[in-house]
Amino acid sequence: MDIKNLYTTIVICCFALLAASPSFAQNKTIDSLKTVLQTQKEDTNKVNTLLLTSSEFFEAGQFASCLTYSKQALMLSKKLEFLTGKRNAYFQIIAGSSNLNNIIDAFHYSYEALEFYKLTRDSFMLGRTFQFLGAMSTAIDDDTEALKHYLSALEIRQKINEKTGIAQTLNSIGTLYCEQGKLTEAMEHHVAALKICKDPAFNGADWSIPFTNQSIAAVYEKSGDMELAHGNRASAKNYFERALKIYEMVLKEYIDTKKIDGVAELNYMVGNIHTKLNHFDLAKVYLQKSLQTYSQTDSREFFHNLFLSLSLLDSAQGNYKSAYSNFKLYAYHKGIIKDEYIIHKVESFKVKDEFEKKDYQINLLEAESKLKSLHAREQHQKKNIAYAGIGLILLAGGCGFYLFRKRKRIQSRQALSNERLRISQELHDEVGATLSGISMYSHLTKEQMKHAQTAEVEKSLNIMQHSAGEMVNKLNDIVWLINPGQDTLQKLIQRLEDYAGEMAAIKNMQVKITVPEQFSSYSLPVESRRNIYLFCKEAINNAVKYSGGSMLELTVKESNQQLEISISDNGKGFDAESVKRGNGLDNMQKRATELGAAFNLQSTPGQGCSITLQVKITQ
Repeated sequence: MDIKNLYTTIVICCFALLAASPSFAQNKTIDSLKTVLQTQKEDTNKVNTLLLTSSEFFEAGQFASCLTYSKQALMLSKKLEFLTGKRNAYFQIIAGSSNLNNIIDAFHYSYEALEFYKLTRDSFMLGRTFQFLGAMSTAIDDDTEALKHYLSALEIRQKINEKTGIAQTLNSIGTLYCEQGKLTEAMEHHVAALKICKDPAFNGADWSIPFTNQSIAAVYEKSGDMELAHGNRASAKNYFERALKIYEMVLKEYIDTKKIDGVAELNYMVGNIHTKLNHFDLAKVYLQKSLQTYSQTDSREFFHNLFLSLSLLDSAQGNYKSAYSNFKLYAYHKGIIKDEYIIHKVESFKVKDEFEKKDYQINLLEAESKLKSLHAREQHQKKNIAYAGIGLILLAGGCGFYLFRKRKRIQSRQALSNERLRISQELHDEVGATLSGISMYSHLTKEQMKHAQTAEVEKSLNIMQHSAGEMVNKLNDIVWLINPGQDTLQKLIQRLEDYAGEMAAIKNMQVKITVPEQFSSYSLPVESRRNIYLFCKEAINNAVKYSGGSMLELTVKESNQQLEISISDNGKGFDAESVKRGNGLDNMQKRATELGAAFNLQSTPGQGCSITLQVKITQ
């Protein structure tokens, strides 16, 4: 796993953003900003202060605090509908998450930000978000996705002539090619970036040139490694010396500008080059400096590899005890990073899959809408032909009838479109999350199989099997609810009886069902049937899961177009007046409101609970 370009991506983007936003003038200390926040009202000024505090923490290398304040800024911006606040808060959350190596949050907020920037047509921030996605895809070794995102960023930045961003993305693509061994292409991109940075009109960060030079040195080092692998020691030495010269120049500039993370990284790189050139004493000095500098920052770039380099150096000098200790530290930190890497990669696929499913559902609905419109036009033409035969005497009545029918058709199409949107949302919410979970565990299982972790593989497969079963049940509910053959009151009650029996069996509860022998032959509207079923299903679930009782009772009464359904238990009950309403009770209240029904909850500690729904039956 290589996240070489991720930190620099974040810092360059942050410098460009701060330079573009006058409100971020860094003339206040963190302590004074905290004092200001204590007295500020929840308005846009407080959002700006939160963002300034977040950026100050970022500059200080305290990324956890940066993330805390930027998330507060985003929450308040959403509440105030403050677009500028949301614009900058998203960016700083992604920056803070990435520096903490929290790739899961970084991916999630990046895709969320991408939707926001597209909606607001913010090309500047779109380019930066694609740059982030490229860097984070590189961090989980997804080079194909990384290159796709980098090319998207480059295209946007070239359109708006954002030279800092163009240079940054060229460097990112060059680094990607370097890791793949495409050294000619890598050098071409880095040289192109350096040319932009040296342009007198370039107004990027003052260390853009040092970073680009550092990237060029990395290509020379990679060239030396490849020559050494082929036995060409003289050529390898030449490449290493060229890389060393540039690294030492960049290190001096980072020290002068007090770029602590860069100093830690460059000490590591210089130390490695000295090791390759057999300058062991110098290598030891620089690697120890790197280790000391890393202790001053949250960044862990190359941290685990630093211990490997120290171990190899100790071994070359005959210090085998120290070599063994450093190798154990390397193995420990690498194990942590590897575990995080697997989780991050799985979660990134999950986040990406959720957003791709959303786009797919939207495209599907658009296609169905076009098909429906075409069919409606055909029907419209047929009816016009039929109306043409009506005589002049019926003309006035025919026109009125036509307008009425047209209005009904529009209402019908709108209702159908709304129903499709609802079904699409249910598929996304109910099935999408389960599919994402199965996808995540399938990737995790592959990694477990590679390491012969039989118990973990079995556990993952059991979870996938359980998730698949849940998905089948959810799909059965969705299909049943939209099936016209199940639209009678009797079919609905039968479904509830079956569900109550299945759920009660899980907790070994007895079931008492009291229903009329015969129901009215009403056909319930889809929305009414859906709300009644989901209301009762929620009540049954709550009774089985939380009541601790031994009896579940389902009672149904029907008279004079009034339907009354009660779900009760003999469990531990609760104080209905003081209980905190959660999502379950709120959802039931919402469905009752949509039905225009009465919702009654009765419970006393130690005497069970009873929930009743009274609804008027309409066809």
